[in-house]
Amino acid sequence: MNRYIFTLILLLGLSLPLSAQEAVPDIRVAIDVSGSMKKNDPHNLRSPALNLLVGLMPDGMYSGIWTFGQYVNMQVKYGKVNAAWRRKARREADKIHSRALFTNIEEAIQRASYNWKKPDKRYNRNLILLTDGVVDISRDADVNQASRQRILEYWIPRLKKAGVKVHTIALSENVDQDLLTTLSASTHGWYEQIDDAGQLQKIFLRLFEKSARRDTLPIEGNRFHVDDNINDMTLLVFHKPGAKPLTIHTPNAERWSEEKAPGKVAWFNEDTYDLVTIKNPQAGDWVLETEADPDNRVMVVTNLKLKVGPMSEHLLAGEALEVHAHLEQKGKPVMRQDFLKLVQFSVLDQTQGDETPASFSLQDQGEVPDQKVADGIYSQRLDTSLGEGLHTITIRADGATFQREYRHVIQVHGQLAKLDLEKDQGFLVQLRPEPNLLDTHSLNLSLKRADGEHSQWHEEHGVWRVTLPESLKDSQITVVMKGKRNNGEPVEVEYTRKLSLEQPKVAAAQSHGKSEEHDKAEEHHGKEQTGEHADTLTAETEHDKAEEHAGDEETHAKDSKEEHTNWTLVIWLTVMVNLLLIVIGIGVWLFLKKRKRKADAEIEQELKV
Repeated sequence: MNRYIFTLILLLGLSLPLSAQEAVPDIRVAIDVSGSMKKNDPHNLRSPALNLLVGLMPDGMYSGIWTFGQYVNMQVKYGKVNAAWRRKARREADKIHSRALFTNIEEAIQRASYNWKKPDKRYNRNLILLTDGVVDISRDADVNQASRQRILEYWIPRLKKAGVKVHTIALSENVDQDLLTTLSASTHGWYEQIDDAGQLQKIFLRLFEKSARRDTLPIEGNRFHVDDNINDMTLLVFHKPGAKPLTIHTPNAERWSEEKAPGKVAWFNEDTYDLVTIKNPQAGDWVLETEADPDNRVMVVTNLKLKVGPMSEHLLAGEALEVHAHLEQKGKPVMRQDFLKLVQFSVLDQTQGDETPASFSLQDQGEVPDQKVADGIYSQRLDTSLGEGLHTITIRADGATFQREYRHVIQVHGQLAKLDLEKDQGFLVQLRPEPNLLDTHSLNLSLKRADGEHSQWHEEHGVWRVTLPESLKDSQITVVMKGKRNNGEPVEVEYTRKLSLEQPKVAAAQSHGKSEEHDKAEEHHGKEQTGEHADTLTAETEHDKAEEHAGDEETHAKDSKEEHTNWTLVIWLTVMVNLLLIVIGIGVWLFLKKRKRKADAEIEQELKV
């Protein structure tokens, strides 16, 4: 009888909507301390950035910090984050230096991921890797290349299998960009390339939000509202060096500063930010007396949470982004319609550099992309607004007595791959697939030529190259790229170009959007994706741009001189030079032949003896 009662209770329990237990964040950090950091981070801004990351980590998650140069050191022992762990981490953050030799990226990955051998859904695993260099463990280039290859062929598959997201930060333009982007793209992580160490703090904030789920409150006009469901609150407030100290106005009209704050407040101050943690904050409206910054945050620990479904990190321009959100109270989905009728769900889409975000409401009416009417899950689909660039997607739940907010940054790419055409004893065709969109290991490239001949592609550091003869001048080629997207969907893209030596590289770049290239993408459901992806012909660095510009000026000068050239004289000189070269070649050939006969005779004589 008891067994039947237990079974009935179990079945009733299974019929109730339950929330899957949230994975515990596990964030490990590996920071480059090689000597080149003296140039790229002269003021050692890695230290305050790491302190910010440490201060954002909530109790109960797991973390560890490693530094690497020639050797790898565990700066802060891996373990559960608590007040003691944070104190230790802040002391060690102040010891970051720029004195090490070499850059042992492979061992940093190996040491930081020592117990990540198989997947474990209980943990949300993330590795943040900061470097300003390339794989450099020896003066022998072959040794360095072997280490780099092991990262690509052994460590990336292992990390991917263990469910680890690798987020990479390149603090220089001289990094191995292909390696770092491959590390992040292959593991569904995030890649950032910056030239100013002053950006590190906000980059660490972004990577923390991608690695650990924290509920936040919206800030409008430096004002935010705290409700009765909030237990703890952490304020992150950015400011310029030397700015007026932060003052916090509480709902009961108190004014707090770093010097005048009650015992329940932990206040950590750096030159460019304040990090303030408050236990059991008073309900009501709070005000920050400081200069507004869009990256300021109010992170809270609460029983009333805004849950947002998985969203892509990278999209192709024109693709749709589906947003699904719901509220949870004490771990269970909120489905009471009388309560939800008082809540407005919305999503804001803000492009980098655009001050005014586009706003859309989320609906629970069972219309696509919403799956079921009145199930408490609110949905919206963003498509036409998602143009190329960096987008901050903000989801909000605004109730009568509370507010919740969630932010997610995505990168929208203009095309699946970039096709470059250069003059190189004929034509050098280069295709650069976007690793954040494509599974580069699945790619298969072919080239259709006017003469019907076969061309052999060569891949190196993420770039596919093929050289075509000058005899194909003014003919048309078609590059066909087949493979899979990172989400598993098949893709086929065609790039059609006309080969022309007369068209300089810069002129081709200026005709962006008017090329003869046509892209076709086939999605997994068999639908045809249309749209043109014009190739961009841009130089890799400012130095290359300067050289290219100088080359254009030189070409222009030569073209001007050619207007006054005596072509009869040029042809006559060319013929005479060719005849002279032929005579010299015949003479050298006869001399070498005579010398070889003499050497053969001497060898034969020695054998007889």
